[in-house]
Amino acid sequence: MNPLSVNLDMSEERVGAALSLADESQEVWLRDSKCQGLLLWRRPRGKPRWYFEGRTKGRKVRVRLSDASPVWAAGRDGMKVAAARELGYALRAQLLTGADVAEERALAREADAEARRAKREGPPVAVCPKAALKRHLAKMKTKGRSTRHMEEVERILTRMIAEAGIRDLAAPDCGQRAADWLEGLHGVAAATVNRYRRHIVGLGRAALKWWPADVLPREPFVAITGEAAPLPSPKYFTPQEAVLLASDEAMQTEVGRLVALLLLTGCRYREAAFARVGRFDLERATFDVIPPTEAEAKAGYAVKRDKGRTIHLQPELVALLPAWPLADGTTLADYSGPDDEGWLFPAYWRCAMTKKLSLQFRRHLARLGIPLEGKDGRPRSYHSLRHCHAIMSAACGVSDLAQRLNMGHAGPEMAEHYSKVAMGWKGKLHHWKGEFKLRDTAEAERLLTGYCVRIPMGQEEARVG
Repeated sequence: MNPLSVNLDMSEERVGAALSLADESQEVWLRDSKCQGLLLWRRPRGKPRWYFEGRTKGRKVRVRLSDASPVWAAGRDGMKVAAARELGYALRAQLLTGADVAEERALAREADAEARRAKREGPPVAVCPKAALKRHLAKMKTKGRSTRHMEEVERILTRMIAEAGIRDLAAPDCGQRAADWLEGLHGVAAATVNRYRRHIVGLGRAALKWWPADVLPREPFVAITGEAAPLPSPKYFTPQEAVLLASDEAMQTEVGRLVALLLLTGCRYREAAFARVGRFDLERATFDVIPPTEAEAKAGYAVKRDKGRTIHLQPELVALLPAWPLADGTTLADYSGPDDEGWLFPAYWRCAMTKKLSLQFRRHLARLGIPLEGKDGRPRSYHSLRHCHAIMSAACGVSDLAQRLNMGHAGPEMAEHYSKVAMGWKGKLHHWKGEFKLRDTAEAERLLTGYCVRIPMGQEEARVG
């Protein structure tokens, strides 16, 4: 629709009549014949507003009168024609003197906006932690970090910034604030706290690389960049108990086969529960752990550090796998369907850890006469099998690099952590030469000699049932 443009001697009645004749979706321009430059402009479906047009310093400017009139600010569209003309005459006089009214009004608006922001958020900071986090995440994306890892970093650091009250990374107390926040995390495992600490230190180092030295002269979180808190001793099974867990009797049930897979591969629970036929290569003796798809992640599948890896299979497991029954009732050797549909375990196991799954594990230990708690009194879990695999690997001569690749550890620290326990097992397992012999008859008899069940099976079944 074409705009309506009218030049008239403005009065309240004439302006009202012109606006009522125009359609709401039509743009309207009403210019005053008495005060040159004064106009009333209404956008389609908008409100009519007063403007003044003129020239200054060789260029055309348009000033909204609401910016110059306290009456307009108070009553908005209630400005009368007489008041608009009075302001128009005053602005024309200012423009004739060479004043840039539009620029002055723009600067005034910016000053008002800055004053409102300072009142709402406080004074401006040198290094905003949220801006540093944004740049840190952008750098992680360029390095190919996974989406889930970046979401965890963003969630943890956003929580730390809010709860620790960090407003400026250049402030001298932000490191101590972060340290106090880490100490105040109750009910969080030491390994998790160490991971949070690494995320915080990474944020500080990213900010140090981006902002110049005169703005950020030192690393913000230097107070927490020292040695990490010591990891708790791992919960594990002894070699004698591992022999029982890898026996034929133990693997008669689904939970027994799942436990044996965890023990002989060292993978995590969900990596084993979501295992498929196509990810095993028995000729190469490997098991591929692949990061989850979006659907698998929603179902509960997760991978260590969200990075794929290839696990070297022990010869004992390679000999067992072909005869293992799959979720559809066939065996791994006889399976002929699509690799992506050949689940090693039924859907019951393919989820995040639940109390029912933990109870299945405890009942399995009770049937074998294995204590539910270690020597330190802490309860055992599926993850204890991963610790047991790592300790036995170190004790029987598997190299630190091979163990690190199998387990998916980021650095050599965990191998050193497990080696403290493995030193006590080397005398029993050093002659294995890097290969487990839990199902070897002579080795099983040697390890089980003198081993007795510490908790009567009947009492334990009654307790866990």
